[in-house]
Amino acid sequence: MKNFIKSKDFKFWIILGIFGILFVIWSFDKEIIPQNTTLYALSYEYGFVSRGLLGTIWGYIGKLTGLNTMSYGGIYALSKLMLVVFLIVLMLFFLQLILKTKEEDKKYMYYLIVFFSIFNFPMFAGKHNFGRVDVVLMIITIICCMLIVQGVLEWLVPILCGIAMLFHQGYVFMYVNIILILFLFKALKDRKKISKKYAALFIITLLVVSVLFIYFEFISTYNLTKEQAGSIVEFAKSLSANGEEYSESLINHEVLGKGVFADEWRFHKVCYIETPIMLLLFSPYIVLFVLFFRNVLRETKSDALTYVKYLFLLLGGATNLPELIMKTDYGRYAYSLIFYYVGAILCLMAMGDKILWSNVKSLMHTVKTKMYVSEILVAYPIIYMPFYDVYVCKAMESFVYNVFGL
Repeated sequence: MKNFIKSKDFKFWIILGIFGILFVIWSFDKEIIPQNTTLYALSYEYGFVSRGLLGTIWGYIGKLTGLNTMSYGGIYALSKLMLVVFLIVLMLFFLQLILKTKEEDKKYMYYLIVFFSIFNFPMFAGKHNFGRVDVVLMIITIICCMLIVQGVLEWLVPILCGIAMLFHQGYVFMYVNIILILFLFKALKDRKKISKKYAALFIITLLVVSVLFIYFEFISTYNLTKEQAGSIVEFAKSLSANGEEYSESLINHEVLGKGVFADEWRFHKVCYIETPIMLLLFSPYIVLFVLFFRNVLRETKSDALTYVKYLFLLLGGATNLPELIMKTDYGRYAYSLIFYYVGAILCLMAMGDKILWSNVKSLMHTVKTKMYVSEILVAYPIIYMPFYDVYVCKAMESFVYNVFGL
């Protein structure tokens, strides 16, 4: 421990933590929007229904302690606590990545972690995602990644993923992909023999999230009377900052079982307009992404099993497609895609993947020789942080609203 405290790893980690705290303070809006408070009105009081776990737990804690948890103030306090827990877990994840990296490779890992942290630190501090259940999903996901990278208590991962589904069934599209790809790589680590343990963990995790998604999306219902539905709406309103607002689309979809695509058409138009603009603004990273995977696949094409493994890594982000097609929270989906690709590569590098290490080093050397100040690529995303929900970020909100009136 004394040696670690004196090491450059510890100094880097502390400086990163200070940067993270300042970034969160800068991004913090001190507000929870009705979209994020409405979820607390859903609970298992109405049966084993989708997204009911958070409201059930927080309501039960209130009854157990006598605290007024089911209020805007109570939800606000919990949201701050969840943000702190997320930051602690994230910092422990970064520490694990650093300690699992060879000394001669540390500088590459430092750059990647700083770049990755820019997207993560402020994500749940802005009002659009502060208090959103996604922060719980990310805490669970990061813990699962740490267990897999460390190779301990991995049997807990399918259970944790199942719990995440109880918070929000969208977990199956947005975040479980990184868990599955890490298990897949471990299952196929030996080209001569597939690991039965990790193949089983992969299949069990996939089955757990798939069955729960089918149940929550197509089987579970509220079966409410008109009066009961009205009481949920009134309860949802009481949880908002002004006691009047609530997420109509959330109630319509989860409680009343209605389709909300047409109701959200204005938001779909926002997404269709801002997406090509964001792709253009992030084009330097898209180019690097294409070059990176092109080189990886070229290097592995002589070995069919290895090639397929990295092809699955490339295609893993496609689990977001149903969300991108049917829903409108493109800021959240952009974050989940970045977390999947950068997070998965970092985890696999920490697990000693030589092919990824060699291609990351090669790409970073190429960037350094082609760009006068290559560090700009690491810091550039700060301009767009934090990500929002329908509007990918503040810049997109201002542009789309002022130019297109949406």
